[in-house]
Amino acid sequence: MNKILLVTQREYLTRVKKKSFLLMTILGPLLFALFYGGIIFVSIQETEGDKTKTVHIVNGENLFSDLQKNGNIEFVNTKKSPEELISTYSNSKTDAILIIEPEFSESNTKAVSLLSSSNLSITEQDKIETALENRIYDLKLKAKGLSSSSIDSLKTNINLSVKTIDNEGSLKDSSVEINSALGLTFSVLIYMFI
Repeated sequence: MNKILLVTQREYLTRVKKKSFLLMTILGPLLFALFYGGIIFVSIQETEGDKTKTVHIVNGENLFSDLQKNGNIEFVNTKKSPEELISTYSNSKTDAILIIEPEFSESNTKAVSLLSSSNLSITEQDKIETALENRIYDLKLKAKGLSSSSIDSLKTNINLSVKTIDNEGSLKDSSVEINSALGLTFSVLIYMFI
């Protein structure tokens, strides 16, 4: 037993005395904190800078004439050609141009282009896509004689009350979410310190 303790002590001390071990013991958690802090900072900056963006829709009179504002995205239908809008783009208050190609239909939704001088955030692109998808969804419902409120009334939310049965046959509340979070936390801790 004494020999095992001596070997364990020697191995521990040789690892702890290394500069890389000491450096990573201090820097590892700091790097994780900086990484997640950077992600949080970027996401906060993206949402704080939400000024209203104006998207001009070209050729969307028949399908997208009444497209509603979605968050900070405002839609404006225009009769101008894409070339006219592009030539006056830098002098206008337009943030993006959404071009609906003539071959666009409810079944051919690939014929849509979005032009912008600056990169729109993923959230803004998602809001534009969601507005278009919702409009097409409403048009398809209307063509089938349905309303979105009747479809929404069919949706049901179910929250399961999960319980586990122990060896004695009694029931206990199961907390899968908590167990998963604990497992993830401990696996990160093991990864950091081994």
